[in-house]
Amino acid sequence: MTKSRSKNLRDLIPFVDIPENDIKAMRRKRSIEDLNTMKQDIKRDNPTTSDQPPRSPKLPHGELLERSNDYIDICVPLYEASITGNWDAARPILDKRRELVRSAITENFDTTLHVAASAKETKLTENFVDNLVNMMDKEDLQLQTRISTPPSV
Repeated sequence: MTKSRSKNLRDLIPFVDIPENDIKAMRRKRSIEDLNTMKQDIKRDNPTTSDQPPRSPKLPHGELLERSNDYIDICVPLYEASITGNWDAARPILDKRRELVRSAITENFDTTLHVAASAKETKLTENFVDNLVNMMDKEDLQLQTRISTPPSV
């Protein structure tokens, strides 16, 4: 196909003698220019594919992890209640401070829901997750851990 196209060029301009290597070089240059133009068009049309760094995940609040008293008094009991599905132990803590449904309770930034959803599935943990989800807003369900995973409920 390359030879027939160069023949067509020679047929169109018979009085100019263009060496075959020059014709190939012009085609390569044009292909590179076309490719660069397409890349620019894609970046313009899709801002998420631009040179901007990727978005960081929506992480839960981490202030409980920074205060040792809160960690011991809140995070540890919530973790234990989540992993065992003990809603009776978690409810008083969450009723008192409803914002804790958006708080990290592990160093990996797992929320109470992350922990409960990863626990062994039993009737207790299912009930725990249902009750917890009923306390949460839609945005709370999108919180991710440091390894960028939303809870799989």
